[in-house]
Amino acid sequence: MGHAVATVDDQVDEPDGSVTARVLSRSHYRVAPAPANQATVAVTDDDVPVPVVRLTSEQPERETAFEGADLEFTLRADVAPETDLGVTVRVAQPGNAFVDAGRTGDRTVTLRANRRTQSFTVRTTDDNVEEDPSFGTVTATVRSGTGYTVAQSPRNAASAGVHDNGGLPIVDILDAEAPEGEDLTFYVELSKPVAHEVKACFRPETGQYQGRN
Repeated sequence: MGHAVATVDDQVDEPDGSVTARVLSRSHYRVAPAPANQATVAVTDDDVPVPVVRLTSEQPERETAFEGADLEFTLRADVAPETDLGVTVRVAQPGNAFVDAGRTGDRTVTLRANRRTQSFTVRTTDDNVEEDPSFGTVTATVRSGTGYTVAQSPRNAASAGVHDNGGLPIVDILDAEAPEGEDLTFYVELSKPVAHEVKACFRPETGQYQGRN
């Protein structure tokens, strides 16, 4: 004689489990000794895992872009969707100084079927306006949607830095002379005063009297 125990067919991804039935003691029969007094049936979950989606920025650490550049971000899912999955991403930048208003706000980025990553870009605007402040941050954030779970903060968002190029100074290097055997000192000039430190990189070219370092 069999006894059926119904299981619930839901739409939730969950670990596989089991159901155990144990014979209880009653006056009109005897219970078999363990382990014959119970039986276990395995239950397998048949739901497709829901991807957990996070965001990363492809901008190298400690680097910034200049206005006019494309900022690259990447959606990353812990499991690949079985079909194309539209993910809502919100792009924001205080004041919209470096990104036009039409490029901010919510957009849909599609994770392709059987793929765990998808990159997208945010184009900044190269204008002739000297912004103040001269630096801004563009942030992309995963928003709630259907078919995926948003990763917990701070993995649900990523940022990229942008510098104004309209107000950048021009660097000039001045000629120098010195008797052979003495050090040459070169000076640089900026076309305009700036409120931040400027480190100018240079490379000595080969010359008749250039020593070996």
